[in-house]
Amino acid sequence: MEYEVVKKLGRYYYQDQEGRLYGSKEGKGFVEAEPFSEGLALVQKEDGKFYYIDKTGKEIAGPYRQAFGFSDGLALVQKEGEELYYVDKTFKKILGPYEGASRFFEDGLVCIEQKNELWYYIDKTGKQIAGPYKRAFCFSDGLALVQKEDDKFYYIDKTFKERLGPYEGGSSFKDGLARIEQKNELRYYIDKTGKQIAGPYKHAFGFSDGLALVQKEDDKFYYIDKTFKERLGPFKAASEFSDGLALVRKKADKCYCIDQTGKEIAGPFKGIIEPLSDGLTLVRDKYGRKYHIDKTFKCVDAEKALEYVAENPKFVTEISDEFYADKNFVARLKEAVKEGLKRVLELFIQNCACTPEEQKQVKDLVKAIGDHVKNKEEEVALQKEEIEENLARGRQALAPLEKGKKEIMMEIGKMFEEEENE
Repeated sequence: MEYEVVKKLGRYYYQDQEGRLYGSKEGKGFVEAEPFSEGLALVQKEDGKFYYIDKTGKEIAGPYRQAFGFSDGLALVQKEGEELYYVDKTFKKILGPYEGASRFFEDGLVCIEQKNELWYYIDKTGKQIAGPYKRAFCFSDGLALVQKEDDKFYYIDKTFKERLGPYEGGSSFKDGLARIEQKNELRYYIDKTGKQIAGPYKHAFGFSDGLALVQKEDDKFYYIDKTFKERLGPFKAASEFSDGLALVRKKADKCYCIDQTGKEIAGPFKGIIEPLSDGLTLVRDKYGRKYHIDKTFKCVDAEKALEYVAENPKFVTEISDEFYADKNFVARLKEAVKEGLKRVLELFIQNCACTPEEQKQVKDLVKAIGDHVKNKEEEVALQKEEIEENLARGRQALAPLEKGKKEIMMEIGKMFEEEENE
């Protein structure tokens, strides 16, 4: 059966062809989840650890502090308190330990860091093919960026011969282009022959959606195309394009989302709190209020509210028995509902343009929690009343004994008085 990775309320699940969702064996979603490959998938659970699971949800290996997908039959993993290793699909340690390593094998090669803080290229047998280097990166477009002992950066080919350099800094090649930094602290785009194609720039970024963000010597930001012609700008600040959208600041504290034609799709916002990530952007309006928008610029904070309530223990959704056992649990529940959920409502409904359906979602959640708390309060009130009745009965049962005890003490007192008088 095929499974698709889907995200619901901030957690990832595997969805089958009939729409059923599958999470962890604890019944929760995953913090991260990768698609299945050859019957295995890599997931990150609530405990922050990584596990490999099969299609039944059984944990085949883990927990790991770090773990990555398989490439060329090997995967890079790290257990708590241990160094990095490459394991095979039986999760037997094949290569390592290493201080650092690139995540995936490419053409049978990977770069690793040894305890001497130097980097080497090795093959799948662990044999050192080239090095040492102060830093080494994966091959891309047939070239790899390395930093040698002179602190300069060079590009080497797959025979490990120097082809380009030295430079003060650089990026990996992509689509025949790389960005390098020269001694003047300015950046240039170069081709695979080392020819400077464009520049200088104070900052230069990679191409995304056909455009690259650069900062020129006037400190303004521009978007250039692959002919290095300016297409958009100038802007006071800007982000790289993601899925056809970017965030720009045209005036002080006036930010907009634009498309690749420069058209303003949404805004103005007073500021961008978090850039486009995982399909969401956290923005601030002119009143300073924060809210999330998705790529259609629809406010999605009702969903974010549900996610926030579900993930933050202070905002109660499920209360454990241990929590109920706390003698102050009623007060804590009241505080959580009064402060936490009220805050959620204020932030995510009153201050945001949520749709009626989204508002209803949050309100229904709040009502359900309120009813839950009310039921528990009533349950405890009944228990308290029952305990007080039992105590009263106990006191009543002890009353004759108390009376008898007093009479005996009085008799003993009289005996001592009579002895003293004699």
